[in-house]
Amino acid sequence: MRFLLLLLFLLFLKPAAAQESFLITTRGDTLRGNLTFIQGDKIDQVQVKSEKRSLISALQIRLANQNGTVFKPVKYQDKLKMMKVLLDGYIAYYAFQPSIENQAYSSFLLVRADGARIEVPRLNFKREMTEFLGDAILNDSINSDLLTRNDLVHIITQFNKNLQQATAVKIEERSLSNSPEIKIIDAVLSSISQYEQSTNSVEFQELTEALNDLRLRKLEKKIIPRYLREAIEKNKNQLNEGSAELVAINSILINLNK
Repeated sequence: MRFLLLLLFLLFLKPAAAQESFLITTRGDTLRGNLTFIQGDKIDQVQVKSEKRSLISALQIRLANQNGTVFKPVKYQDKLKMMKVLLDGYIAYYAFQPSIENQAYSSFLLVRADGARIEVPRLNFKREMTEFLGDAILNDSINSDLLTRNDLVHIITQFNKNLQQATAVKIEERSLSNSPEIKIIDAVLSSISQYEQSTNSVEFQELTEALNDLRLRKLEKKIIPRYLREAIEKNKNQLNEGSAELVAINSILINLNK
């Protein structure tokens, strides 16, 4: 009798514990099903298997969620790879598969919101990390061996926290899901996505990452850090002068600076 009750408990517990996998496209569509990540020579793909199979290019993906683990497309060494998000913020911390032959997520990348990025060094950690961070307090701890490569999660978390506290800007607390700003951001992202798909390029990846971050923060009514505005300001110049996309981004920046 006890065994039967335990079996029934486990059967009811399993569906509640399971997390659904899904993928969100750059157009805002949500595809649900089992996800398989496929490495490409230049651009990764994700296979979504439900009632039918769909093969989605990383160029068309905003993010993927596999059983609670988030993946995002990240540009690195002229490739667009689906990377596992370990930490998000001004400095994002990713794990990725280094090659088609190596399927383990054994390499790690740090990406600043201004576009700078560095593969987490195994050698010369102190020198390369302190140059990348430029944070006097953290750099002192790294140079004195109080913080090492094994403390990377703490290092990045503390850096982002310090920066957010120093530069955070409050936004008005109101529903933004259908706001004009969100519609403008979506229109710009859609236009960039169509261009990159037609040219098979990833030249606007940094701008796309910044706009996606802004969109998510707006929807979740979160503060907009100054670094995010600066990242958009820096990368907007990739767009053609006088283009509708550039005009739209300038209007977004004007509202952020109010």
